[in-house]
Amino acid sequence: MTHSKYRYLYDAEVAATVKTAEAPADWKLALPEDIRGNSAIGKYTSAEHLARGYVALNGRLGDPDSYIPLPKAGDAAALSTTLRRLGAPEKVEGYKLTLGDNLPADIVGTDKPLSKAFLQAAHANGLLPSQAQGVFASVATVIAEAHRADAAATEVRHKENTAALQKEWGDAYKGHIALAEGAITKAATAGKFDPVAFKEKVDKAGLGTDPDFLKAFAFFGSLVGEPTAGPTGRQQGFGTGTPAEHEAKALELQRKAIAEPNITERKRLNLEASKEWALASK
Repeated sequence: MTHSKYRYLYDAEVAATVKTAEAPADWKLALPEDIRGNSAIGKYTSAEHLARGYVALNGRLGDPDSYIPLPKAGDAAALSTTLRRLGAPEKVEGYKLTLGDNLPADIVGTDKPLSKAFLQAAHANGLLPSQAQGVFASVATVIAEAHRADAAATEVRHKENTAALQKEWGDAYKGHIALAEGAITKAATAGKFDPVAFKEKVDKAGLGTDPDFLKAFAFFGSLVGEPTAGPTGRQQGFGTGTPAEHEAKALELQRKAIAEPNITERKRLNLEASKEWALASK
C-alpha cells in the first residue's frame, strides 16, 4: 500500500515536470504592450486559441456589412436611413393596408380620408409595414365600434322622438308631419336647393325626428296657405270643395295646437284636427 502511494506521487511529479518543460513561452508577449494585458484576451492560451475564438465569434455575428448602426439621438437623416434598412417604405404607396372582417369599408376603407391621413403619418414616423397594419387595425376598430355605438344611439333617439311626438300629437301626428315635410320642401325650393337632397341632409344631421325642429316646421307649414300633402299623402288645395274646407279647418286647429301651452287643450285641438284631416281625405 505504501509503495503504491509513493508511485502515484512520483508519476504526478514527473508529469508536472514534463508539462512545464513543454509549455511554450507566454504567447501574449509578442503582442503590442497596450493590448497585451487586456482582459478580453486573458482567457486565451495561445494565438491559435484566440484566432479560433475570433472565427467562431464572426460566424455568430454574420456579415459585418449587414449590420444596421444605431443612429445617434437627434440625427433625423441617420434615423431615416436605419428605418428604411429595417423595411420602412420609401413612399407612402409602399404600405398595403387590409381591413378585418369587422371593419366597415364605408368608414375606414383604405381609400377613405382617415386611412390616407393615417398612412401619411405612418410614413412620416417611419413605421414598418407590419407596425402600420397593426396600429391601423387597432385604431380603425375603435373608430368603427364608436360609429356603430353612435348609430345605435341615434336609432334609439329617433324612436324616442317619434314616440314622444305621437303621444303629444295623437291622431293628428300624420297631419303635423305632413305640414312639416311640406314646409321643408317649400323652404328648400325657395332656397334653390334640391328638396330630396335637402331632406337627406336634415336626416343625416339628426333633425328628421327632432321634436323642436318638426314642431317649428309644422307651425311654418300651417302658416303657408298653399296646397300641401295631407295625412293620406294626396295633394289637396284650398277653395276646391268640401275636402279643402276640412283641410283648412284642420290646419287652423293644428296651428292653435302648436301654440297652445295647456297640454289638455293641445290634445283636444289635435284630436279635432285629426277628425278634420279624416274628412278632408274622403
